[in-house]
Amino acid sequence: IAIILSMRRNMFSSQKKKRKAGWFGFLLILVVILIGFRLYLPTAVKNHVNHVLNNLPGYQGSVADIDIALIRGAYVVKDMALRRRDAETDVPFLKIPQADISIQWRALFNGKIVSEIYLNEPQLIYVFEDQLKTGQQEPETKDWTEALDDLVPIDINHLNIENGRLGLVKVKAEPTLDIYMDQLQLSADNLQL
Repeated sequence: IAIILSMRRNMFSSQKKKRKAGWFGFLLILVVILIGFRLYLPTAVKNHVNHVLNNLPGYQGSVADIDIALIRGAYVVKDMALRRRDAETDVPFLKIPQADISIQWRALFNGKIVSEIYLNEPQLIYVFEDQLKTGQQEPETKDWTEALDDLVPIDINHLNIENGRLGLVKVKAEPTLDIYMDQLQLSADNLQL
């Protein structure tokens, strides 16, 4: 009887060890998958943003890099540029060195899921010769709002612009028209699309 009890104890002990090893293996695989997903996430978001920007009719756009901050519920877009596909000049229509897009935590505590966007040194340069071309499909308001919805899928509650630049350029005018407003500061709340 003692031998049988000893064998049963050893059998239960080995089954318990196998179960622990199985759970440990499962947790290890899960951690590796989560780390791999986290490492790939910025690349996936960057590819999605570039795809959205390039699908705007008449425009092509790109971003250089995207950083993800999961704890903040944010992503930072670096060196975004948007230009006309058939532009005569090299001047981008829209250039944003850094855009921080995040969940607005203050509103989240009040039961709303909304976002806030901080744009650092954005430039909007309207070059007449680039923008007034005919023959190419022009983006409609719907195209711009769909692109913005793809980039920021929740309502924008706060927009902040630091050191913005707005320009109006006409290269073929005599004399050349080159008007800029620098150091623009803008703060807007409760934005809805």
